[in-house]
Amino acid sequence: MRKTSLTLAAALAVLAAAGCDRAPASRDAPPAPEVVVVQPAVPATPAETTAPVTAQPAQPAQQSKPTAPRPPIVAGANPSFDCSRAGNNVERMICANGDLALADQELARVYARAQEYPWLRERLRDGGRDFIGRRNACADAGCVQDEYADWTAAVRNMLRNQKPRS
Repeated sequence: MRKTSLTLAAALAVLAAAGCDRAPASRDAPPAPEVVVVQPAVPATPAETTAPVTAQPAQPAQQSKPTAPRPPIVAGANPSFDCSRAGNNVERMICANGDLALADQELARVYARAQEYPWLRERLRDGGRDFIGRRNACADAGCVQDEYADWTAAVRNMLRNQKPRS
């Protein structure tokens, strides 16, 4: 038996097309389609294209508290980290938002330059931990963008007046 793997974005598209991203329909509503054709995110080999992808109707989850819907991970958003390993809602938000992904890339670039100075590493580590805590406490993209702007500016200020390595 051969396994077919989907990217997270393709899986989310399947769920959305199957109606899993909407509130439960009334009993009179027609059922959601059960077979969905998904275009792979990367070109598939001929062996990978032979198995159809089917979506099963979602079973209602039994949870003690409601959870916020996760933003989809979109192609083209390339932050400094691997979006397939996004560990929380804020990281998924960064993967889904091109502006946040660019802010993350810029911070990573400035941060890497600052790490060239050994005497800055402890400040970078401690400040980075504080930044991650503040960033992960954000509930919206504007807050995340502000945290990135503030920490990037702080790292740039650390770099000011530093002499290049010989």
